[in-house]
Amino acid sequence: ESIRDITKAIELRPQIAAYYYKRSDNNYKLGNKAAAILDLTCAIQLDNTFTNAYLAKSKLVFKDNSKEALKILLAGLKNCKPMAHLFTGLSFVYFSQKDYKKALKYANEAILFTKNNGTGYYRKYCVLNALGKQDEAREYLEKANALGYEETF
Repeated sequence: ESIRDITKAIELRPQIAAYYYKRSDNNYKLGNKAAAILDLTCAIQLDNTFTNAYLAKSKLVFKDNSKEALKILLAGLKNCKPMAHLFTGLSFVYFSQKDYKKALKYANEAILFTKNNGTGYYRKYCVLNALGKQDEAREYLEKANALGYEETF
């Protein structure tokens, strides 16, 4: 019923990016990932500064195509105001591709952007740990735990 209602709202006002964003969430929850991605694409086309649409779309495509997820996040970074979630998302994707230098760069950006960003500290912990710097990594894990963090993807 929710999708039907949002679709009706889109029919009445197709220029509202937030409607497509909301419908994408409902489509995904109902198992229609392709429709969710299409809705997020529409939301971004209508408002290329819609940070959450870039984040959501990158999360949906990540499992199947990390390079495409990275491309989406970089477009979000280019078009949107900087946001800690963009930086932690970029750190996560670069980490998954074993590009630890860039993963560390964006973890640091997230921490600089928001000093109490537990997820940024966690991303930095992951990179340092992967680089074999366990003592230094432990310090960042402790900060992440103290601040609370969520895995980005």
